[in-house]
Amino acid sequence: MRAFRHITLSLLLLLTTSLSAEAAVLFSNKSDSTRLALVLGGGGAKGAAHVGVLKVLEEAGVRPDIIVGTSIGAIVGGLYSIGYSAQQLDSLFRSRQWLQLFTREAIKGNAIKTMLDSLCLTAPLRGEAGRGLLFACIAADLPSFSEIVLTGDSLARNMRASMSIPALFKAVRYDDYVLYDGGIFNNLPVDVARKMGATKVIAVDLTVNHPDDDDDAPSEFVQLLDDLLGLSSADGIVGWLFNRPDFKKYRKNCKDADIYINPPLYDYDATDFGRTAITKMISIGEQSARQQIETLRSFR
Repeated sequence: MRAFRHITLSLLLLLTTSLSAEAAVLFSNKSDSTRLALVLGGGGAKGAAHVGVLKVLEEAGVRPDIIVGTSIGAIVGGLYSIGYSAQQLDSLFRSRQWLQLFTREAIKGNAIKTMLDSLCLTAPLRGEAGRGLLFACIAADLPSFSEIVLTGDSLARNMRASMSIPALFKAVRYDDYVLYDGGIFNNLPVDVARKMGATKVIAVDLTVNHPDDDDDAPSEFVQLLDDLLGLSSADGIVGWLFNRPDFKKYRKNCKDADIYINPPLYDYDATDFGRTAITKMISIGEQSARQQIETLRSFR
């Protein structure tokens, strides 16, 4: 079993520990106080709704101790953890530079990596300590077919790995890992937040077609994984689909959140990076969170 170095961040303590390929995470818990986690799910362009939710959290005076994200949720959560406000993220998502990142030409190059590097270097709260909260994001190591939890070390690299959709983006290689989008295994990582010590969890789920609505729905990653891993149906993919651990984990994670926010993004998909769509999705996220603002205020 390969060891994966990760760093737990806080204002006063830098703790180094290890992580297995099965993503077992060990953090010290504070039993005498509430630790609030914000979990941000994956969903491509629909991540604009996360920005709207963050606006309401700031308005309600809610400050998470832990943020865990997958894919676009990793980017929003990672940038928030190093000091970018909801309003700054709103401006970023609406900017021409951001919208141009997801053109075919930009995806083929290093534009996204360059931008994330720049955003981390010029962050309002520089350095890994950020807001003094713990941040983690989810990636998938395809050679070992394992979920990987990334914390510390290089935030830009971790965010980039978490959003590396197979066959669309290049994998992020780190040590012996070949990392792709974490949504393959865990698109709403409430379980990871709990392992990091969260006693309360706010989860923002961008999923529209829920797996429990159609348990036999095919995975968008199936053919890509077959091609990338060279597995025969009997070897892995069909067996994996038959059990669909990601569906089972997703359903459990939805139920395990103390506050579950699921913006109604039915008219949008993961590729809607147009300015009008982004503006509307930010608004939908804000409206969805505002419906639970009194409960959110109780988490201050």
